[in-house]
Amino acid sequence: MGMDVETATFAARLIPEIEAQGAPVFDHITMMPLDEPAHRVETAERLFDALPPGLSYFILHPATDTPELRAIAPDWPNRVADYEAFTSPELRSYVRDSGIRVIGYRALRDLMRAA
Repeated sequence: MGMDVETATFAARLIPEIEAQGAPVFDHITMMPLDEPAHRVETAERLFDALPPGLSYFILHPATDTPELRAIAPDWPNRVADYEAFTSPELRSYVRDSGIRVIGYRALRDLMRAA
């Protein structure tokens, strides 16, 4: 997920200040694409493999297949495929075996409160 030069420059100046205040800063941000519903497990594995070491923000859009979802989200097949992939034993095993440590916002919140 890219950003324009102006935003990147602004962020680069802000990051040291944010870190000095004890707030965690993501080293990398990536997202499951919303235009490729097929092969979601393989897509996730490829994206995980490309992550550098550090704190990463991995965006996905899991949802169960409902009439409401189909009515409001033109990309609903991707969202349903994300739900199926990220609840699959196959992907869970892959993440566990790859050494990726999954954390949630609670861990980040606690880190910030401790600082």
